[in-house]
Amino acid sequence: MSKFNQLYAFFCAEDSSTKNELVINLDNTLSSIGEVTQYIGSIVYKDYPDDNPIMGRCNQYYFGGTSPDGFRDCLMSYLELINTNISLRFNIRSLGADVTDKECYIFLYTLATCMFDFDFDSRLKVYVSKDILEIYLKESDRLLVLDTDPSDYVQF
Repeated sequence: MSKFNQLYAFFCAEDSSTKNELVINLDNTLSSIGEVTQYIGSIVYKDYPDDNPIMGRCNQYYFGGTSPDGFRDCLMSYLELINTNISLRFNIRSLGADVTDKECYIFLYTLATCMFDFDFDSRLKVYVSKDILEIYLKESDRLLVLDTDPSDYVQF
């Protein structure tokens, strides 16, 4: 595998597949965050579009649209209520040109919070390319600087 195709674990320990694992490959063919979430919905509801609790009986693959909260709710609903025996694996190689760094960060942050806050780390695995990881770290650093106030530090 060339270094350009190498993926790194994003808050998950090992690179292992499970028997009931859906693999979602994301790359730059999905030009916007709305297309990304629509694509995810088409993968997870591929065989059962009527199982979608938000857009049920409409044959829709809606998975949160451009709303981070909507995406989180759809992801949690899918993992917690609909398919409790399936795990999801995201392979994020790149994102489209219209996906901003902020949207990329929020998308990854949402995945991370679902892994940790709701104990889905065994059923939700995320692997990212070096470019995507750099975007996440750059945005994290930018937000840390914005959110840092000198009065937050203890003076000795």
